[in-house]
Amino acid sequence: MLDEELVVKPLSYLEGQSNTLLIDGLKFYQQKKYIEACEKFRRSLEEFLRYKLENDKGLERNIKEIGSLLKAQEAPNEIRNTIQKDFDYLDKFFNEHTKHGSADLGDEEVEWVLYQMGTLTRYIERKIETNTN
Repeated sequence: MLDEELVVKPLSYLEGQSNTLLIDGLKFYQQKKYIEACEKFRRSLEEFLRYKLENDKGLERNIKEIGSLLKAQEAPNEIRNTIQKDFDYLDKFFNEHTKHGSADLGDEEVEWVLYQMGTLTRYIERKIETNTN
């Protein structure tokens, strides 16, 4: 059930390049090319935020933007702060393990990244959709 909600469902609402990058990442994951998979996931997340926030900023800058948007939409402080921290941790993970080519990634770490992305994008998709319609 989690795979359906946190992996498959995001494919239905990720737009264009974000969707393509997620699919590419899943293909790398199946091939056990974990660094490449995580890099595609990072870029997918970055493109998702660019689309949702209607800008061309990078992941790090959009983490701050999403916090401001969620605050403006009166998301509970605890959820907003958790989401920002989760994004920060993911960004640090990506910087350490994809940019520097860490060889210590396995199925467990890549699945953790994938589920974190699914949780974050699902909340943002639903929150922004709910408050703009």
